[in-house]
Amino acid sequence: MRLNERKLKTYNFDPTNSKMSRSIRDLNQYISDGVLSLPQYQRDISWNTKKMVALLNYQLFGKAPISPLSLNEILDKEAATPQISLIDRRPMTDDELARVKWSVIDGQQRLTTNYLAYTNAAGISNVVFDFGKATFVEAKIPTSNQIPAGILLNKNIEKLKKYLAGMPGYDPTRHYSYIIDIREKLSKYEYTLHIAEDMTQEEQLKWFEVLNNAGSRVSKLQLTFSRSKAYDFDIYTDYANKFKQLASDYGYGELFSPFSTSLSYPVALLNPAYEKSRATYHKMNYSPIPSDNKAGQLSKLDATQMRQLSDTTLNALKRVLDFLEDSGLQGHIKRMDYILYLTGYDVLVGVNNQNQVKLVDWVQNVDFTDKTSSERRKIFSDLLLL
Repeated sequence: MRLNERKLKTYNFDPTNSKMSRSIRDLNQYISDGVLSLPQYQRDISWNTKKMVALLNYQLFGKAPISPLSLNEILDKEAATPQISLIDRRPMTDDELARVKWSVIDGQQRLTTNYLAYTNAAGISNVVFDFGKATFVEAKIPTSNQIPAGILLNKNIEKLKKYLAGMPGYDPTRHYSYIIDIREKLSKYEYTLHIAEDMTQEEQLKWFEVLNNAGSRVSKLQLTFSRSKAYDFDIYTDYANKFKQLASDYGYGELFSPFSTSLSYPVALLNPAYEKSRATYHKMNYSPIPSDNKAGQLSKLDATQMRQLSDTTLNALKRVLDFLEDSGLQGHIKRMDYILYLTGYDVLVGVNNQNQVKLVDWVQNVDFTDKTSSERRKIFSDLLLL
């Protein structure tokens, strides 16, 4: 039997010894102080209201601890993986990076949910605690029996006291102790932190994949972009979020369902601009459909190239959305396919006065129902010939 004695000796290192506990209050303060950051490869905030409600309820009523947070301690700042701010995904300045102690490998969504409540941010405005049901629930407008999570768990207790003073039927002798108990439990709730030290980006990604793929929480598309070479380009804030916001501004936000489409649609729509940049004739597998995404190739481009593709695509998207509005076609747009195909057409051909009548007719008559990928590619190829 041949033994690799040098490597076998490394089993004596036990990473489970590198752990500690911190309360939600401490973790929120860490975020405020800039002690926690996010490696750029991490995905955007993805939890919907339902998941936020579930987390708060489990922290309040759960009979087992929540899974640990996984952090990478950054000791060598110069060699660190590019970092962004935890909540708003801003690139970090040198001064901000100097304050960072830990980078979040796993736990972004949980940390963000608790921090949104701590700061009463808009992202958690529809989460309330219902005292009649004795649980957190989703509600667009709080009733007289409900307190918004962002008020109940706010870092400033005076905001809670002011809110309570205006609640109909509020009796401090009966209600205040329950309210404070809930607030204190969630503030003092402790997470276990598993700490690694100065992991390389590849080591972080392997850890990230193991943690996330075990629960199938990260798509292959997201993991592909986690290895992007464009360190100064964030696929979420610099492109995908702008894509979604633009579509939402024109009334098409509901077409992004389920959440996975928030990245798959925008990435698919980069195909025409990417194909055009390569100065080649259109190939069927470069159609703007999620199954044809070129994430592997795009992740190898630099920031300048990605920004050019993004700008080209977003400008075309804006022109197409204006065209649909000016032509009174909003009622026909029941699927994102219409927008993806027309934007791809604008990138490769251009929407103009000479072809608008044909494009209106196309929107009114094209049928995407129950089409295979091959049939969907042909629809786009035929559209380019109009």
